[in-house]
Amino acid sequence: MAAWAVPVERPMLILPSGRDKVLTDVAAKRLSAIREFTSFGSGFRIAMRDLQIRGAGSLLGQSQHGHMQAVGYELYMKILNSAVAMAKGETPAPDKGDCLLDLSVDAFIPEKYISSSEGRIEAYKRIAAIENAEDAADVLDELIDRYGDVPKSVSSLVEVSLARVTAARLGFSRIVQQNQAVLLYAGAFTAKFVRKALEAMPGRMMFNNGAKPYLTLKLRSGDKSMELINRLLSAMEKPTDEKEESKA
Repeated sequence: MAAWAVPVERPMLILPSGRDKVLTDVAAKRLSAIREFTSFGSGFRIAMRDLQIRGAGSLLGQSQHGHMQAVGYELYMKILNSAVAMAKGETPAPDKGDCLLDLSVDAFIPEKYISSSEGRIEAYKRIAAIENAEDAADVLDELIDRYGDVPKSVSSLVEVSLARVTAARLGFSRIVQQNQAVLLYAGAFTAKFVRKALEAMPGRMMFNNGAKPYLTLKLRSGDKSMELINRLLSAMEKPTDEKEESKA
């Protein structure tokens, strides 16, 4: 039985280029991706890397290039997944450590306020990055300096962003407005947690200890729900006085 020795040569990819041509930054990144992913089945990974480099198309649209580079790959994919879920009639799943807000409030940046899409995207990024009340105040001041007095829908968007991040820090997973009440859900309710909520809004708060426990914030005629929610969350986030805690 004869055995044949077959010489194995490493495959090469030759890309011709014009004389005195310099690779662009995007081209260099694409070549780097090709060098990095060489194993079998790497085509998908190369395609995803190219998606990150060049930017994706408009959400659920036909345009090949969109604003993904402006908002960032992870945020773009999060928005895309939410848009697909909503198109299917499903409720987008909240991220781990995030709080889903379902409130009766108009929260957006109108084109009349910021005409350029790039400006609106940058404003949305700044608002999404809010971590505390100081950040919220800084964002509002910046918007006023650049574009003038903020419309109600923009100030509401800032309030929603602040409420979302504060609620997530406190352990709330979902906040839903139903008629004249706001329901606040959390993974777990301790006695201390519930007491702090009840004391933050005396006469306004109720605790339902059912199969899915939740706190209820009662709304009255003329109440601004977002202001009230942020007041509640801010009061709950304040550290408890040790002396008062020992007396209790």
